[in-house]
Amino acid sequence: MFFLLLVGLLHGGDAQNICQWTSPLNDVDRSLFVEMHNTYRAYVARGQAYQLGDKLPGSTGLFELKYDCQLELMAQMNTYSCNQTFHPPTTSINYFT
Repeated sequence: MFFLLLVGLLHGGDAQNICQWTSPLNDVDRSLFVEMHNTYRAYVARGQAYQLGDKLPGSTGLFELKYDCQLELMAQMNTYSCNQTFHPPTTSINYFT
């Protein structure tokens, strides 16, 4: 579920607020991402999610997330330091070490 990558962006705040900077995302996109992510979180919380054919346990502490424009800005600014070098498809790059 690639929506888990959005966890860093989805924390506190209000999805209806317009972020005060130029962004590739608009409020419709932000709301859609939050809604889809929270839908998957709700499946997990209710114990309706499966992994490798096994039902995952539910959770009472898995709450809905809200959008935070400040975290969006921080994530966007971090992308500016990304290396844009392309690697052959046979090369595996570990960016987290």
